[in-house]
Amino acid sequence: MKVIPSLNGLENYVMKLGATKAETAAVWASLPPLTGINILGTPKESAFVLAQSPRPATHGRPRYRKGRVLAFAGETWPWSRASDLTHDAHRKFWRQAILWLAHKETRATIKSASRSSHVVRRLARRSS
Repeated sequence: MKVIPSLNGLENYVMKLGATKAETAAVWASLPPLTGINILGTPKESAFVLAQSPRPATHGRPRYRKGRVLAFAGETWPWSRASDLTHDAHRKFWRQAILWLAHKETRATIKSASRSSHVVRRLARRSS
């Protein structure tokens, strides 16, 4: 199953793998399909979906009081093994997910500004 970012997901810190929406969409499109997923129920009213597979939502983001919750119901290990590009995208996705859950995304964005389009540059070189 392919992960398909929603329009909100393309701009969200957790899902943003490129410098622009188009670059982020290109990186997500380059990732291999997930080998297995679990079907999640209907998202809670306070949640919004960042990505889907052809089946119902696989990735939601509800808030619980002041905390954050992230549900991703799939196996991403193929992303880390398919190529250097997908390995970097896999690493960036999970790093951003953890930083977002810990409320650290603002500081991480400042620190990584010079590396923000690393994955995209590699994708552009690969497709040339």
